[in-house]
Amino acid sequence: MYEPKADHKFTFGLWTVGSIGRDPFGELVCKLLSPVEIVCLLAEISAWGVNSPSAQRCRYS
Repeated sequence: MYEPKADHKFTFGLWTVGSIGRDPFGELVCKLLSPVEIVCLLAEISAWGVNSPSAQRCRYS
């Protein structure tokens, strides 16, 4: 089983972490958070970095 270590680095995409999801019958399953709220929550769990969809587009265009 994989066990993360403190020296491992993890990044997260705002588009995946910020997904509100949707129940098949139409209800949202998560509260909508602003990008700032998402980054603050990721900082609380010591995330190493955050990726943004616009940064990805700029990098490869």
